[in-house]
Amino acid sequence: MAFTQLQWLSDELLTVDGTNFRMSMTDFSLRTDEERVVLLKDRRMVDGYCDLFQNREIQNIVEFGIFEGGSPILFAAATSARKIISFDIRDRVTAVEAHARKFGDRVKLVYNTSQVDRAEIYRVVDEELGEQPIDLVIDDASHDYNLTKNASRSSFRAWQLGGFT
Repeated sequence: MAFTQLQWLSDELLTVDGTNFRMSMTDFSLRTDEERVVLLKDRRMVDGYCDLFQNREIQNIVEFGIFEGGSPILFAAATSARKIISFDIRDRVTAVEAHARKFGDRVKLVYNTSQVDRAEIYRVVDEELGEQPIDLVIDDASHDYNLTKNASRSSFRAWQLGGFT
C-alpha cells in the first residue's frame, strides 16, 4: 500500500483525490472548513507517512488526536485503508465530520473521549473492527508523558486481546 494521488501545490498546500489540505506546524488558529482540511503536519512528515505506508498492508488504523481532522482524512483520501478510527477529547467539529462523510464508514471520528478512557476505546474498536486486527496505532494527542503512556498501555492491551497484528 502506498499514498496515492498526492498533488503538492506548495509546501503548505496539498490536494489528494479532490480533498484540499492546508498544512502548518505552528498555526493552531487554522480551522477546517468546507474548502480545506487543516493538517498539523509539514511536507516532511507527510513524506514520512508515505514511507511508512510503502509496501505495507495497513488496513486498520487507530489514532489518538484529531484536532482539525487532517490525519484521518488524509489517510482515507490517500490510502486504501479499510478503517480509520480517531479519538479526541475535543467536542465534535462539524466541518471535519462533513469531510469524513465523503469516505463513508471508512472513517470513524470519536469525540469527547480521552486517550486514557480504556473502556470507551475498547468498546469502539471492538464495535468497528470486531475480530479484524489493528495494523497501526498513532498517538498524536496530548503529548503528555503520562497520558501517552496510558494510551500505549491501552493499545498494547488491545493487542494482547487479539485486536492487533
